[in-house]
Amino acid sequence: MITYLCHQHHTYTLADWLAQHATEQRGEIRILPYQHVRGFLDPGVYVFSDIERLDPALTAKALRLYERLDAAGSILLNHPTRSQKRYALQKVLENDFSVYRQGEVSRPR
Repeated sequence: MITYLCHQHHTYTLADWLAQHATEQRGEIRILPYQHVRGFLDPGVYVFSDIERLDPALTAKALRLYERLDAAGSILLNHPTRSQKRYALQKVLENDFSVYRQGEVSRPR
């Protein structure tokens, strides 16, 4: 089981993708909003997503969860405070497009 942690307002992103492209894997992936995490979670595989959408309180909660799961021997992807966020990650990936912040450049390439 893979647990995909995300902001409660964005559970649809993976849910929609799974419904369209990975119907056989839907039962192997659990989507769990950070806001719904209560108590201890069993060790396993966890993907920390939406880290750029978390306010300071949720970031702290995600970090505590990460540390507990790490100590329990879980496989963890995307550290809640050290992983690159979307903009920085897009800047370093080799894509067919460039990314810019509003007002960053006058003429995109």
